[in-house]
Amino acid sequence: MILAGGKGTRLRPITHIINKHLLPVGPFPMVYWSIMKLKECGIDRILLITHKEDVPQFQKLLGHGEALGVSLSYQIQPQASGISDGLSYAKKFVKTERFIFFTGG
Repeated sequence: MILAGGKGTRLRPITHIINKHLLPVGPFPMVYWSIMKLKECGIDRILLITHKEDVPQFQKLLGHGEALGVSLSYQIQPQASGISDGLSYAKKFVKTERFIFFTGG
């Protein structure tokens, strides 16, 4: 699971128009690094939690993860209410399984 919400206020004004996790860090958007690390660990089923208005940007870039060799699902966190709140939106995805949690940036 990758939590990719937040407002990115320290990176404004650019984060008014793009989620900070989609900004480039080296040759890739920030979120790629988390996805690649999870894949290196053998995890190929990933839930990305973000805000409703950001989902289309993530979907346009990542789709369902096919190009990165993973299966990517999306969950909406209605508002930036902290990490523990974001984590609570993963219950249906992880059920009773063990999971790894990343902050997207």
